[in-house]
Amino acid sequence: MAAIYLLLANSALMIQRVDFDESGGSKFVMRKVLRIKRVAPVESETEQPLVTFKGYKMADPGGPDRPRPSYAIFHRTLEDVAGGLQRGLSLWMQEPQKGEALIPANKLRVVYS
Repeated sequence: MAAIYLLLANSALMIQRVDFDESGGSKFVMRKVLRIKRVAPVESETEQPLVTFKGYKMADPGGPDRPRPSYAIFHRTLEDVAGGLQRGLSLWMQEPQKGEALIPANKLRVVYS
């Protein structure tokens, strides 16, 4: 069975998987993001994506000014954040009672349902 992944741009960026069976038919499988976590977490690390009143906080990885607040990019849903990670954006993560850290996309893993 072959599969193709499609990115659909509508009110929320959703990732769909199209499965093709031997008879030539296809079906769409919606994938919902459960969580985003580090690829190699430090022991006892419980970081979560930073959520503000504007949404999940991300940054463009280019240039030395990426941590500046004026360059922040906000997404309302985890599906939008997953799309941003696929485009190479970095994600601000925060551990409870600790500071924020800007984590590059290649150090994060998206867990789907």
